[in-house]
Amino acid sequence: MKVSRSWKYEGFAADGEGILCISDMDHWKNDPDVRDPRGVTFEIGEGITDIEEGFFDLFPTLTRMIVPGSLKKIHVSGATLEMFRRNGVIITGEFDSYAEDFAREHGLNFIHSDILLGRSGSYYDHGSNIITLRFLLDGRAMIFQESFSSGISAGNNGGGEENITLKPDFYRTLSQNDIADMCWGCCYSKIRDNAELGRFLKKAKAKGGYSFWFGRTQKSSGKAPGEK
Repeated sequence: MKVSRSWKYEGFAADGEGILCISDMDHWKNDPDVRDPRGVTFEIGEGITDIEEGFFDLFPTLTRMIVPGSLKKIHVSGATLEMFRRNGVIITGEFDSYAEDFAREHGLNFIHSDILLGRSGSYYDHGSNIITLRFLLDGRAMIFQESFSSGISAGNNGGGEENITLKPDFYRTLSQNDIADMCWGCCYSKIRDNAELGRFLKKAKAKGGYSFWFGRTQKSSGKAPGEK
């Protein structure tokens, strides 16, 4: 199991298969960033199935946990759960997953994980474009469009990035075609046919949203604590 610094958040990420153990943090246990007062995000990689009891006691300022579909059990003590609630920890994952069940059962906040809507092009040949549906920690949703290139020009959309903020009830009012129409044309067909997006829209309508504040604390900022 490999634990490293997260490239996206002020926090850590774990990759591998099987059980994530306390011993996997041996390299980092004395690093001050595990107690970052701004808050720590921990990303659990796809393939990890269990987390050993006491693991998250190593992160007393944990504020967000990103949970993959492969995870089946987080072993936690009552003291660990109380720390989660005191910190207002937000669990990020897919609908009807262990992540949502864990948040509901233990009175923690849940927000749906980001969805890759489409990707086109090549980094080394005229640039690549990535479009993501993001869910912010205050409950807002936005489309995030990025363009990357190895050359001077950052792709055929002018380079850089563009954010489109969506209405809170967008999952009720917008179809996949509507969302595709809002994005760069290079990914139109991929967004229109995106099965994950289709499942999300259907389930969000049935559930009445994509963020559920089972816990006591709702974040006031749309940016994750320590998000880069």
